[in-house]
Amino acid sequence: MARQVGARAVEGHALTTLGASLGALGHMDEAIANIEAGRQIAKECGTVDDLLRVHANLGTTLQVSGRAADALDVWFAGVDLARQSGALGGYGTGFLCGAVIALLTLGRLDEAERVLEQVFDLDLQSSAQRLAALEARGMLRLWRGDLAGAQADFKRILDKSPASLEPHVASPVYAGLAEAAMWDGRLPEARAAVAKGLAMLATSDEPSRVAQLSRIGMAVEAAAAEQARARHADAEQQAARRRAADLLDRVRAATGAPKVVLTPAMEANLVTAEAEWSRVTGPSDPERWAGSAQAWEALSHPWPAAYARWRQAESLLVLGASRDAAGSALITAWTLASESGAQLLVTEIDLLARRGRIELVASGGAGAPDGPAQEPTTVSDELGLTPREREVLALVADGRTNRQIAEALFISAKTASVHVSNILAKLGVANRGEAAAVAHRLHLTAR
Repeated sequence: MARQVGARAVEGHALTTLGASLGALGHMDEAIANIEAGRQIAKECGTVDDLLRVHANLGTTLQVSGRAADALDVWFAGVDLARQSGALGGYGTGFLCGAVIALLTLGRLDEAERVLEQVFDLDLQSSAQRLAALEARGMLRLWRGDLAGAQADFKRILDKSPASLEPHVASPVYAGLAEAAMWDGRLPEARAAVAKGLAMLATSDEPSRVAQLSRIGMAVEAAAAEQARARHADAEQQAARRRAADLLDRVRAATGAPKVVLTPAMEANLVTAEAEWSRVTGPSDPERWAGSAQAWEALSHPWPAAYARWRQAESLLVLGASRDAAGSALITAWTLASESGAQLLVTEIDLLARRGRIELVASGGAGAPDGPAQEPTTVSDELGLTPREREVLALVADGRTNRQIAEALFISAKTASVHVSNILAKLGVANRGEAAAVAHRLHLTAR
């Protein structure tokens, strides 16, 4: 209609909207072509606001499809345009926050932190600006391992205006809230955040966001299923399996809908959800985790790639594969996580390496900086407990049987029994219950 009446500015505006809509469904070539056509019309008409809007839509479209490096270029170009046109306090805030998310996605946390400082130096007058800044800071805190800080930022967003948030705005907030709760071991809270986010997306054609939230939900249910299996809690395990099956159906339906074209980001989330399903049903499948890692590595997204390699190594150890095979995956995971500053994952990878008796060596043959960090003298050292005995004691305090301890530490049940006997002797206690009491009293339990 705009073309028929010669309304060029309206035509450009409509093309930009059409491009963003096509991008949300994965039609990237058409999406970019339409947005670029909108850009040309905005230049022709000299409408700076429409030019800024082109950057906003193109950056978001590229980011959601998994092209974080391309999105970063667009965000920074948008910042320059906003600065030149005197709109840095308006559009510029969103562009800077978009750049923070892109940098985090690429594992460049130090750069993300510096850009975020620029955001908070601005006068964040509108609610949208403040919420975007909180989301960016929450994601940075999450990846740094500050779970409490991340949760506080995400909750501030929801406390301010949960009802007025649009699905594409609320979805990443609920995703971040769910991840923070999951890593902190608060699975019911994580599950609730995933459910609320998916409920907001129920009427929205946002397959990438559905896939991301569903994948996180699958990780939550995988953790619940594994914990239930360790306790022989069959009812809990079946409940986790049912919830996970529903989530898997949701992500498959979203990414396989008739008008959706599978982008690399959608595919990476899908194959990761499938890998999490193998954790739910047991045993965790190393081949599926290898596929997940390869999908994320192809996108240059180090955080989920490191996570997948960690899970791959874990499943190889559980299945009794060679330590060389597990070690290769774990070293890759450690390198990706440590180079990108993902401290949460570094900690988990170090723990798995110790349990599996794998020496972490960075790529190129150099050891991890001085090897795993040397721990200071502790109460357990003074009691004469070896590092392995400390691990066994923590599991005893958690109520694990010798067989469950053996499975957790990749040792035989007989070896686990020997460790328990040695621990009882060193602590001077008569049974496992007394050993557990000592562990709790001296804070020698697992985190």
